[in-house]
Amino acid sequence: RKKKNQLRNRLTFLLPLLALVLVIRYAPQVIALISQRFDLYPGKQDGGYTVVEGEAEVHFIDVGQADASLIIAPSGETMLIDAGTRKTEELLLAYVEEQGVTELDYLVLSHPHEDHIGGAPYLLDEMEVETVLMTEASAESNIYKTLCTAIEAEEASLIYPKPNDRFMLGEVSFTFLGPVESYDSLNSTSLVLRCDFGQTSFLFTGDAEKDAEEAMLQKHPASLFDCDVLKVGHHGSSTSTSAAFLAAVSPSYAVISCGKDNSYRHPHKETLSLLEEHTVIVLRTDILSTILFASDGKTVRCLNATT
Repeated sequence: RKKKNQLRNRLTFLLPLLALVLVIRYAPQVIALISQRFDLYPGKQDGGYTVVEGEAEVHFIDVGQADASLIIAPSGETMLIDAGTRKTEELLLAYVEEQGVTELDYLVLSHPHEDHIGGAPYLLDEMEVETVLMTEASAESNIYKTLCTAIEAEEASLIYPKPNDRFMLGEVSFTFLGPVESYDSLNSTSLVLRCDFGQTSFLFTGDAEKDAEEAMLQKHPASLFDCDVLKVGHHGSSTSTSAAFLAAVSPSYAVISCGKDNSYRHPHKETLSLLEEHTVIVLRTDILSTILFASDGKTVRCLNATT
């Protein structure tokens, strides 16, 4: 009986401890599951809006012919979407640290091309990253192999999000909309996500091309794409941003991340003409450098560009 009591006492101590460890380890997945099941996230709900406080910041960082966007929630949680190239990794880290960011809650890597994941191994080595979210598409490149090694070495949680998965970044929610199919082109495997803060929203499309856009439009209600700010797909290439997709998004602002005098001639004239037809305010990193938005949950403001 004494041994049974001792075993019971040990279990009474160990089981809650084990439960706590599991909750901490799998918190992002648990939050996503609860959010998706009960629709608990800031943004549009039953025709109304969740009340939010403070300001969220979205930085479209100038990393040349590449992508990197930093989101800072009012309560200080942070997320980086894509990480530029190996050539800009130090510049990217310096910029992030200048914003007072010492660790990342989420690092979202849209797809395994060097201009989106190049700086990620360096960031993982230099600062703490809690969770990495990646597309399931892989690559044979050295930089992709280096990235996978870095994620494992730093023991960051790794999640491959599915369409409709939702996560919380403090008071900001982000929902994955794509990819909804498999593609031969890595560009179209890009993770596409929208971020909601109160009544305002931002849409990040990686390098998703028109076939991926069309598939998402067929999969989701058009209202899920409507947003204030669109990060234009594939650096403004004509392979992305179809007329149907832009009509569904209907943004006030379009941000194009591209390098000055780049060899791809991004952004393409076709894309710029389409944006002009829809009277969208276009902001380009090759002209304006880093572009900063702030949202109070009701409106978005561009803080460093004349519009």
